[in-house]
Amino acid sequence: MVIFLVLGTCVAVVRCVPSKAVVALSVTLIIAVAMCVYLYLYPRGSPPEAAIPATLPVPQPEWVKTVTEVVGGKTYTFVTNICPGCRPELTRTLAKATVGPWEISIVRIVEAKYIRYGDEPDVEVYKAREGTRFVVVTARIKHVSPSMIVDNIDNVSVITSAGREYASAGVCIYESADPRCMVRIWNASKELISKALPIYLHFEIPVYQGDMAEKDFVFMVPGNEKPVKLEIYIRLSSGEEFRGEIPLP
Repeated sequence: MVIFLVLGTCVAVVRCVPSKAVVALSVTLIIAVAMCVYLYLYPRGSPPEAAIPATLPVPQPEWVKTVTEVVGGKTYTFVTNICPGCRPELTRTLAKATVGPWEISIVRIVEAKYIRYGDEPDVEVYKAREGTRFVVVTARIKHVSPSMIVDNIDNVSVITSAGREYASAGVCIYESADPRCMVRIWNASKELISKALPIYLHFEIPVYQGDMAEKDFVFMVPGNEKPVKLEIYIRLSSGEEFRGEIPLP
């Protein structure tokens, strides 16, 4: 409505003035119309601010906890990581079981022709023995009982669809006929290194309640057999023993 009133007023003025002033009044008319349009669209005198997308919270893995403590009347918030070696990209739990003082979750099962261990320039590449392929089972291990000393969790084997048992493979210093020894590839090319699956063989055993650790268990399994379950043997420093099994999907 305001725009039409301004236009009507300007037209009336133009008709009443000499023709020499028409150009100047035309310019004034254009400026007036532009100002009216601007005030009509932006009554506060400025264009609307661009919408700022909301920042969504990034989901944290289960082992990353936000802790708040009050010390000396001041509140402090910090993040604690009870599983510093866990890989955040491994988010699925495929199977889970409690064996003795540990809750063991299987978070990855993957096959590979070649695996590599370590970082450049000290990376080591291995291949499976003739007639077998690597099956890597990644386990996330959480200590759920009161703190105790656990000797090791290296005594792990896989049972296949053929009913056979295979112990976890290992790195042997010398060439050996032991079926658990992986075959080292010396002077592996960069192309082969990039193709090899990275694995993590060493980890700190969680001995305090709530602590977690992650480890890759490597098996060499014949190509026509499928892993169906893990068998685990745990021995405590007290001499107490635990045995358990975890069905694999």
